[in-house]
Amino acid sequence: MQEMTEHEILASIESGEPFAARLEDGALELKVDHYCPYVGTAVHAGHRLRPELQKNCLLDDDARLLEEDPFTDQFIASLPITLVGWDSRYEYDLNRGPDNAVYDTAWGVEVWREPLTDAQRAESLEKHARFYRVMRALAEQVEQRCGGCMIIDTHSYNYRIRDYEAPPVFNIGTEQVDEVRWRSVLDVFDSALRSMPLPGLDASLGWNAVFYGRGYQATVAREHLSRTLVVPLEVKKVFMDETSGVPAPAVIDALREGFDKLAQEAGAVFQRDHCS
Repeated sequence: MQEMTEHEILASIESGEPFAARLEDGALELKVDHYCPYVGTAVHAGHRLRPELQKNCLLDDDARLLEEDPFTDQFIASLPITLVGWDSRYEYDLNRGPDNAVYDTAWGVEVWREPLTDAQRAESLEKHARFYRVMRALAEQVEQRCGGCMIIDTHSYNYRIRDYEAPPVFNIGTEQVDEVRWRSVLDVFDSALRSMPLPGLDASLGWNAVFYGRGYQATVAREHLSRTLVVPLEVKKVFMDETSGVPAPAVIDALREGFDKLAQEAGAVFQRDHCS
């Protein structure tokens, strides 16, 4: 995979040609095998902190990994278009807007030994803004070429260390989704996720049962991308040991196959009902 500057990535998107690139500093990765109406994103798949922040961070690798979303990039890997964030959410949280994307405390725990400087915050927020410049350019190109864009916004969540009552394997948050407008597409998500084959597990789906879809990708789509649907999808960490980080490869493989089928089925209905 080639390295590109932001300018080169944006130019490649504008050209409409297939490409695969990692941003030159490694913060994000974009793959376009061919343009189609659906995209997979995994904004919290990464674990990187730039060196000056790592030295200042009170949390070790294991503590940070606990609230990150490892392996979520693998769920979407078979989709033709994927956008993955490789920086830790502890550097900047792509699920939040710029006003609160850089933590001081997270889940009740202090993050930094010394408060971040204005320059450090500004650098993190520029990386946040850069991701969303790429995301918007990608969605606009998909809208233009295909008539609309459906984004599967992939996350994961802890359940063993949280006090959730019967948490589902999958959760879709619709607080920022027009459920009437997108009903036929959401119905495909409902049926596909409830019936997804997972080794040793029974698939289940909750709608706004654990999370509500308040993430920033959905906000950007609602405010700026009139023909884009973002579906915020949380996966319970049944695919790994959430405390040790050890993966369950068979479950990850099944999720990758299931997400591929989900994207094709939902994408076909999205194209039929919402793309001109």
